[in-house]
Amino acid sequence: MKQTTTVIPYHGRDYPTALDAMKAWDANVDFLVADISNRWDGKPINKHDSEAYDTPVMIRFNDKSDIVFPHQFNT
Repeated sequence: MKQTTTVIPYHGRDYPTALDAMKAWDANVDFLVADISNRWDGKPINKHDSEAYDTPVMIRFNDKSDIVFPHQFNT
């Protein structure tokens, strides 16, 4: 099983709800890798990159207090 990479909104953005975070993710908006166990920590990532490198992500949103897993999210 692949390790999930934590990502956070980039460029000072934040999303108040999981739906808002998922809309941004689906629109290929950049997020920031925030995972010290990942060699790409501090680098931008979007949905396209995640799929291209087969990297599952966990998105932190709402001032980093909530999480959503895009591969499990149903709209």
